[in-house]
Formats: sequence, structure tokens, C-alpha cells
Amino acid sequence: MGIDVARFCGEVDRDLLCPICSFVLEDPIQVPTCEHAFCKSCIFEWLTRSQTCPIDRTTIDALKPAPRIMRNFLSRLTLTCSNQTHGCPAILTLERLEAHLLQCNFDPKRLITCQSGCGLTMPYEESVNHNCLESLKIEMESKLAIVQKENEVKISKLQSELDLLKANQTCTVFTDSRWLTNFEIVNVNSNFCLNSNWRLISRPVHLMLEVARECLSKSGCPLEMVNTLIQNSYESRWPPGLRSKKARRANQDRLTAYRCRYRYVRSPKFNFDLNIIMASDNTHMDQDIFVINPGFLVLYLNF
Repeated sequence: MGIDVARFCGEVDRDLLCPICSFVLEDPIQVPTCEHAFCKSCIFEWLTRSQTCPIDRTTIDALKPAPRIMRNFLSRLTLTCSNQTHGCPAILTLERLEAHLLQCNFDPKRLITCQSGCGLTMPYEESVNHNCLESLKIEMESKLAIVQKENEVKISKLQSELDLLKANQTCTVFTDSRWLTNFEIVNVNSNFCLNSNWRLISRPVHLMLEVARECLSKSGCPLEMVNTLIQNSYESRWPPGLRSKKARRANQDRLTAYRCRYRYVRSPKFNFDLNIIMASDNTHMDQDIFVINPGFLVLYLNF
């Protein structure tokens, strides 16, 4: 779109007006066949709807810059600065307008630095109602939000790496089963895990678990595995097929298929049988009913 005629000093020749927008030509472009000239932006927009000249309907196959003489006439026209409404008194030729606008002190979009103390950079038009404290608060909140977002991304990345590291460590621990060779492997009898056998300990006391923990540790069982097996020594952590007296009675005949690692444990306060039911030893069992990973403990009092 061209430049408003009202900004120019004196009358502007009609040949220097754009036939599309009726303003003074800006970046003039000419149709070679009919020699009509238009603002560059105006004719480009026109061509999105029609491929003919808007004046005589001549087909437009190409465009070229307006003649030098037309551009010279345009460059000598005098006009007011576009920031006149903001107080700029400048009157200058069109050829000097662009250079003037780059340094016009009345440009409301011109960036300035606050001299009142905060040192923030802002458009000139915002400086009138500028409040240093409020602006600094907004600036700090904006920067804090950016830092928090960056930290969230970093934390998420670190958490993913930590989870992967833990998974790798756990995988290593749970696949290293050499310590199991220190226990006798046996098949269980039909009374295994039945509450009718009063020696079964479905809720081991702390002292007994500490003895079991020491036994596992001395056998070479990795710490992560020790902690997991101790946690799985309670009836509530056993597989669904053993988790209640009713379930154990219902599955009594199937329990004989279990293979377990066994050791008789002596301590000053009590003696007990330590049975380790590992998932790796019982791949033949129904995994959803009788097996949990990596395994679980069953303790019996032994007098």
C-alpha cells in the first residue's frame, strides 16, 4: 500500500498515484505491455485474484521496476514524518524518509533504556506509564519461569537416566544367581505353606527377619535381592495362590510342583527353616498365580 497523499507538501501529480490504493506510489512496479505503474504490494495482492491489469485488463505476463524518471520524481517529493502525530516536526524528501525513520526520536516503537534505575529496555510508547518496580517484578517472574522450565526438563532427563541406571542395576542383581548354589534345592511336600501346619510363619517378627537377612547376606546374595526377598517374606506379599489359608488349601495338590532353596537356620532365640522360592527355579509353575519376581521367602519354626 502506498503513502497517504495528505502527508505530502503541495499537490502530487496523478501519474504518481497508485490506481489500486489511490496513494502515492511505494516501491513502484510497472506492467511492461501497458506501462501502468502500481505499488509493489498492491499489484502483488491483485495478482492473487486476477492475472490482468486492473486498468485495461491486459494480461500480465511479467513485471518490471518503474522507469527511472518516475522514481526520481517520487524521490523529490517532500512530506511529513510518519511520527508527526507523536510530535516529530520533520519535513523531508521521500528519498530521505527511510533513513530518518531509523533514528527518529519520536518513533513510539523505538527502543529506549530506562534512566530511572531499572535499566530495562522498552518501546518509547511504554515509557510514559513505566513503573520500575513493577517492570522488574515482571522481568524476574519471566526469567524465573524460564529457569523453572529448564530445570523441569533437566530433572526429567536426570530422572530418566536414574531410572535406566536403577533398571540396569536391578537387572544385574536379579540375574546374578550364583549365590543360590549355597542353598540346597528341594521339592516341597503337600503340607507346604498350609496353615494347618502350625509351624508356618506367615508374619515373621523383626528379629527372625534380621537372622534371615544375615543368612542371605553371608551366602553372597546381593543387597538389592536381600531387601526384596525380606519384603516378600510376609503372607500379604506372596503370590495369589498362597496369599490366604483358603487359597493354599485350594491349591494344595499343585504346591508339590514347587522347587525351593532350603537352609536350616540356627540362632540364640529360635531355629527355623528358610525356604527361598525363586521365579527362576519355578518357570514351570503358573506365573500369575504361584510366582512373583524375583522370588519370596517362607519360614518355618523348627524345634
